[in-house]
Amino acid sequence: MAELDLCPKKKSAKEYAGELTYAYHFNALKFAKLLANNAMSKYKVKHKIATIVGAFKDSEGFIDGIKTSEGEELYYDFYVDCSGFSSILLHK
Repeated sequence: MAELDLCPKKKSAKEYAGELTYAYHFNALKFAKLLANNAMSKYKVKHKIATIVGAFKDSEGFIDGIKTSEGEELYYDFYVDCSGFSSILLHK
């Protein structure tokens, strides 16, 4: 965008540097879908939609699995808690 003069950042500014008096807004839902589709098609990530109600911890206190509102117990290698102040994975 900078190379095409479509944003306030100057071409001469260093990478990741420049004025911060502007912001770009995008549709977060469309961006999330883009990321999900990319992960599924390129990296064989499985996408599951569920309501998480709690987490299971191992003997060291790390998250071992999660429980859904349907009673499923799911186990994965990596967890990201996007529940905001509820902090479901850490506090429940």
